[in-house]
Amino acid sequence: MKRGEVWLAELDGPQPVVLLGPAGHVFCTWRTHLAAEHLVARIGVLSAAKMSRLTTALRLAEDA
Repeated sequence: MKRGEVWLAELDGPQPVVLLGPAGHVFCTWRTHLAAEHLVARIGVLSAAKMSRLTTALRLAEDA
């Protein structure tokens, strides 16, 4: 599992998540930490440009 990978996670139904670090994941609308057992399947990886935009958006949201 690596930063920027997109996984399908089983929570209250299947949800796509983006890995942000070794212990954290982010949804499109909220951020949380998940145990690896919630991850079902790797479904893709963000491009460097999209990962940069996501990182910038998260930084701006934290500053707001």
